[in-house]
Amino acid sequence: MSKQFAAMFSALALSMTLISPCLADEVVNSDAAAVPSPAAESQAQPAPAKDEDAAISIAQASGKTSSKSSGDSSFATQFASFAVGTVVGIPIASVRKTIQDTRNGIKDITGENKWLKILLFAPGTIISVPFACISGPVQGAYFGTRNSLMNCNEPFSKDAFSLGDMP
Repeated sequence: MSKQFAAMFSALALSMTLISPCLADEVVNSDAAAVPSPAAESQAQPAPAKDEDAAISIAQASGKTSSKSSGDSSFATQFASFAVGTVVGIPIASVRKTIQDTRNGIKDITGENKWLKILLFAPGTIISVPFACISGPVQGAYFGTRNSLMNCNEPFSKDAFSLGDMP
């Protein structure tokens, strides 16, 4: 029984470690907005507002909230974005990394010479594809999860689904 509890506790600790970067901005932003200091209120001078800022402040004063900023998403939205981004992003990142590794392998084998590229394209492909088919899904699992986790502050964005720039 204690081994099962220890396994559950370690899984919970790992999941909280993975999700904590997403929560850091939310906690910092909510704490700063919740407790203004009296000295800051007396010294604060209103900055000239732009038209968009004025429209947002009027909408917030009237009770209508605007979800214009990406850091205002709730924990449930961020978690759903992480889960969906992981499920959808891993296959996308795997295919993209496989193609990228195949192209890089062909470039490494053929070199820069124009005639060698023509002559060694087929052997380079035969050699590169098996290695890319092994390394691509492994890298895709890592990058798909990483992209989903690092972009959960912008829920359901193209970067969360591994559709943006890949390293």
